[in-house]
Amino acid sequence: MRVNQTYAAGALGNDRPLTIVTEYWYSEVLKINLLTKRTDPRYGVQTVRVTELVRQEPDAALFAIPDEYKLVKETVQDAQSHGSGALEGGATNLAGSSGSPMTGIARAGVGGVTSPLCIYCPAPSYSENARAAKVTGTVVLSLVVTADGLAEKAQIVKGHGYGLEEKAIEAVRNWRFRPATGPDGKPVACIVMVEVAFKLG
Repeated sequence: MRVNQTYAAGALGNDRPLTIVTEYWYSEVLKINLLTKRTDPRYGVQTVRVTELVRQEPDAALFAIPDEYKLVKETVQDAQSHGSGALEGGATNLAGSSGSPMTGIARAGVGGVTSPLCIYCPAPSYSENARAAKVTGTVVLSLVVTADGLAEKAQIVKGHGYGLEEKAIEAVRNWRFRPATGPDGKPVACIVMVEVAFKLG
């Protein structure tokens, strides 16, 4: 490909009209310019040529999926396959049989581990923006129920905006659970997904 660029006198400090010619030799196979030749009356001919191509695989870290995304995908799949169970306080346990690949956190329904059960689930408060917009619906969170029955490490899986996600996380921090138990009957930490319902009264 050949490109001619003409500049009026004085445009580039030149005292007369100037034409710069650039030629490209493009490879359809490699999808690059193998040779670029630039002819400028002021400086002569300048050539850039590709003399060596090195194939380098991209770093595998560029394609790695963060652990939290692996976790959400796994718990959602478990919820769809195992169904849901009702919780008190207007919330729904979406993944009573879900678990986590994280060390030290049990998988409910596997190896004799039971599902945690919410025994104190006060309804969330509304954000001012959501109330003004009259937004209703549910926010889905994944969280860890500790062996003491506390909710920790809440993460948003699905929401509606308007500040409802923050209000849902704020609410579940006050929830209390009957913790999951292991095959020996002792309480263990377990990860679950819950729905927090928002309704305008």
